[in-house]
Order: sequence, then structure tokens, then C-alpha cells
Amino acid sequence: MNENNADMLCKDCVHAFVSWYDYPNKLLTPGQQWYKCKRTSKQSVIDFNPVTGGTKMPADFKHCFSERGYLGDCGKDAKYWSPKNKHDLFKLLKR
Repeated sequence: MNENNADMLCKDCVHAFVSWYDYPNKLLTPGQQWYKCKRTSKQSVIDFNPVTGGTKMPADFKHCFSERGYLGDCGKDAKYWSPKNKHDLFKLLKR
């Protein structure tokens, strides 16, 4: 990660969220390992079978630290990073 993108943290991104399942873990051990990314995910799909009816395949959200890694879609350059708050807008403009 170069020095321009070092302040673009996943917790400040609009696409990052903490699932209800991981929320108690986040309270006990704070850190960015509990955040998941909405941007680089496989969306939920309804698979329709005429015999048994529709079955909903749940969405697959990947962790933010794996997406910001070497092989992730967002990458070290934070390609999909967008500010969650207005005061983080200058980080995006500085890039």
C-alpha cells in the first residue's frame, strides 16, 4: 500500500459492514478483521425449480482484509473505496 492510500481504511468505506453474527466478536476483539465488503460479493440468487419451488441462495460477502490484499478485487490501491462520512471525502480527492 503506498502512502497515498494508507489512510483509506476499510472501516471508513461505505461498502464495509459488520454482520450480526460477527458483531459480538467485534466488541470483544476490536479490529478490522470483522468487516465484510458489499462491493466485491456474489449477490443472492433465487434458483427456481418447477417441482420444489424457489430456493434462495444467500449472498457471499468476503472479508475486507482479503479484498484489500494482493489477490483481492479492491487491491492495495483501494480501487472501490468510497467515503462513508463527509469528513473522509478529502481522502478520496487526494488520491
